[in-house]
Amino acid sequence: MNSSTAKVEKKNKPPFWLIIMIISILLIAASYLGLRYYQQSLRNAQPSHLEQLERSELESLKEKIIQQADTIDTNWLRTLNPIVKYVQGRLLWSSDLQQGVVEFINLPKLNNNQQYRLFVYDLEANNSVPITAVVFKKVELISGIFARSFTPKITVKNPLKFELVLEQGGVEGGQPLLLAQP
Repeated sequence: MNSSTAKVEKKNKPPFWLIIMIISILLIAASYLGLRYYQQSLRNAQPSHLEQLERSELESLKEKIIQQADTIDTNWLRTLNPIVKYVQGRLLWSSDLQQGVVEFINLPKLNNNQQYRLFVYDLEANNSVPITAVVFKKVELISGIFARSFTPKITVKNPLKFELVLEQGGVEGGQPLLLAQP
């Protein structure tokens, strides 16, 4: 009876090769997931080549603007809108170059139906309608800062103020969030 019980127990155990195969598959899966997690953490920690290139181009443009005689270098002023309570930033503009750079810290991310629009009010424009300088549909941070260069399609000769507006559903004009004045 003991020998038949031992034979029954042997039959119920999975073969040794199956155990080794299952353990191997689990180790490979764990290694793969660990490697993916490690690569993702590296991507988040270090800026990509494209981000480094963008940062380099923005830095060189900022230096070029700062060297101009007509440079506007100012900080953003917040409105009373609570979503920009902690937003800080800087605006650089040169009318001679017709180029500018905006930088924001803590700028809220956008929902799918929202966009930011930067308006420029020009004292020498024929009408009182602001000029759209740039539209941001996506806010991507580089080292915690959202920075973007802009070149308006219409010439800005004498800017009175710059205004960042949050628009809903693609409708132009919306909630003024930040202002910058020379």
